[in-house]
Amino acid sequence: MVAADAAIARLFLARNDAEWTELDDLTNPAAHADERELVADAAGRRGASTTQSGNSAYGGGSMKAHRIEEFAAEVCKRVAISLRETQAEQVHLIAEPHFLGLLRQRLDAEIRKRVGAEVSKSLARHSPEQIRAALPDDVTH
Repeated sequence: MVAADAAIARLFLARNDAEWTELDDLTNPAAHADERELVADAAGRRGASTTQSGNSAYGGGSMKAHRIEEFAAEVCKRVAISLRETQAEQVHLIAEPHFLGLLRQRLDAEIRKRVGAEVSKSLARHSPEQIRAALPDDVTH
């Protein structure tokens, strides 16, 4: 089970209703960073110039949006690893709406087949009990 937003992702293993183990806790500091800081940092490291709007001269969206997309990809990689390591049959996704969309886009086809419930809520910072309560009643936790 994954509870995530643009800044944090928590992965849980649920063997049954009573036994939840937090496997991993990933963070994305860029989610709270100011766009100007990210652009200045990127320009300093890569030598890229930026336009006045803060977008890279090479095109594309904001650096912050790019970092959030990278974080979604990282979360998806970790989900795949966790499923292999734990031999879990399915994964449930609970994420704030926009980030849930990013996760859907980045999950590989094999993992996508194993997605059970999808809940569009921001609960990553809540207790495991609150996260579990957000899952539909018909989901085996």
